[in-house]
Amino acid sequence: MKNNCLICSLLFASGIQNAWGAQITDRKANPDQAKPNIILIMCDDMGYGDLGCYGQPYISTPNIDNMAREGMRFTQAYAGSPVSAPSRASLMTGQHTGHCEVRGNKEYWTQASTVMYGDNKEFSVVGQHPYDPEHVILPEIMKDNGYTTGMFGKWAGGYEGSASTPDKRGIDEYYGYICQFQAHLYYPNFLNRYSPSLGDTGVVRVSPNDGL
Repeated sequence: MKNNCLICSLLFASGIQNAWGAQITDRKANPDQAKPNIILIMCDDMGYGDLGCYGQPYISTPNIDNMAREGMRFTQAYAGSPVSAPSRASLMTGQHTGHCEVRGNKEYWTQASTVMYGDNKEFSVVGQHPYDPEHVILPEIMKDNGYTTGMFGKWAGGYEGSASTPDKRGIDEYYGYICQFQAHLYYPNFLNRYSPSLGDTGVVRVSPNDGL
């Protein structure tokens, strides 16, 4: 039996690490079916007061401030965890860390074989503990409600080839890091992509040698 959940708050932060947006039917053509476009930005290691729209006076964040003026600004929220994967899991599943299956940045690549990218050695499989396939997550809820979804940045919700990669969890277009560790690197050997318009049938790796 699937556990359905709906998260009813948006978390805004700067320095985009994780974002997915939605495109919906024209409001004028279908006023009775109008739904808001949603841009959700999640950033690691930011405090409440680090954005101009929350009163920070020293660093300019005009684009995000403008989004806050045009949209909704939430003033009472907590991150689900102090580290990447479980914090995202709380947002995606609607569970606090005490109930959520993802409890840390558990890596699934330490025992994997290695591959080469030029002179650089890399693991053949990277990523974190996958979300339970029987637990409906946020993008799947959006898909069920008529949204087209995209995600760009850090996933950290499953390892490559697992049952919980963006293409299998309600994401229509993805580009970024499946593995949260890869996002810590200034020069990653590859990024991950899922783009049906480019012929992808699942998440693939894209490296600089592929013309990135």
